[in-house]
Amino acid sequence: MIRRLLPARAPAHDPIRWRGAEPSRIESFSDAVFGFSITLLVLSVEIPKSYSGLIHLLHGVPAFAASFSLLATLWWRQCLFFRRYGLHDSITAALNTIQLFVIVLYIYPVKFFFDASFAVMFGDPAGRTMMEGHDENGLLAIYLFGAGVVQLLSGMMILHAFRMRTVLELTEEEESATLGSGFDALTTGLGFVGAPLVMHWLGLGSGLAVFGVALVLIRGAKFLRKRAASKRKA
Repeated sequence: MIRRLLPARAPAHDPIRWRGAEPSRIESFSDAVFGFSITLLVLSVEIPKSYSGLIHLLHGVPAFAASFSLLATLWWRQCLFFRRYGLHDSITAALNTIQLFVIVLYIYPVKFFFDASFAVMFGDPAGRTMMEGHDENGLLAIYLFGAGVVQLLSGMMILHAFRMRTVLELTEEEESATLGSGFDALTTGLGFVGAPLVMHWLGLGSGLAVFGVALVLIRGAKFLRKRAASKRKA
């Protein structure tokens, strides 16, 4: 298991010390779900029987790589949460289980989203047959909504860790980093969830513009908060 190969101590750049040295049953279950999700991304269930079939299969590699990278990022963020806080209580288990449920449901829309996007990007006629009319708006809305829900659940887990700060014996710096990470995840999640509604009201172009500005403001606030924290530390 990859989690067992991770060092017991946090890297020097991590403001929160690691409290979870060994993977728990919750993490083992999560690894099984992530592994199952990866199998759903497989390019094909059988070996190509011709060279043209192989080339056609390889056309799906960029979409597979993008989907795999997104799933790996979610896995690492979850792993980092359990390393930092080592929580295994009922609330953490419930939030984590709901998040895993959403991720499994989210896999096929994500794969379809990247398949269609790369097909259109590379001029593949299959990209046009995959979507008709205004289907691209609905597909983008599903993608953003799913990403938003996952982010919201991540934020709720981190804020739950902040609520347990006395039990975890968080330092003042750790409390600040935890609270900031939790609110960053919540605000980003709300932005993703609200983006489909904004696109419905204002149209695709205006909605994406509003969504982009919101993300820039969120990231800008995060940068300023980190800069202020580094100055106080100095």
